Amino acid sequence: MANGNHFDFLFNPAFEEADICPVGRLFGYVFMLAALAVGGYLVLKAAQDTAPVSANQQQMQDDASQVAAAVNLQQVTPAMEAWFNATGTYVGAQSQLPPSFGVTLVRADKFSYCLQAGSGANVQHMNGPNENAPVAGPC
Repeated sequence: MANGNHFDFLFNPAFEEADICPVGRLFGYVFMLAALAVGGYLVLKAAQDTAPVSANQQQMQDDASQVAAAVNLQQVTPAMEAWFNATGTYVGAQSQLPPSFGVTLVRADKFSYCLQAGSGANVQHMNGPNENAPVAGPC
């Protein structure tokens, strides 16, 4: 370091001639093109697996919608029972259902009711008061 020659290898004419050789550049271009092709292929495959329209993504969204509808139906059941205990009927209990749950009281009479949640193919219903688990399909 003290002699000031530690960067001489950068400016040595013997190393400059190696960069002029067209064979070295040819291999560089081939490897660069191969790396771009492999990278493009991997990005394309990743986009197919995670795109919003992929079958896997659609199945996960459907499963999540079904679980959300089932949970919402089960959370509304205590409100239905509280309404029945206060009035002696399930008629009119729609006003007691929190709108944030997205649950609809489709049918209600003095002793039973049918709640529905979800949309499209993910609609679920629950007949009360004796049914404990949501069932697929509308009321």
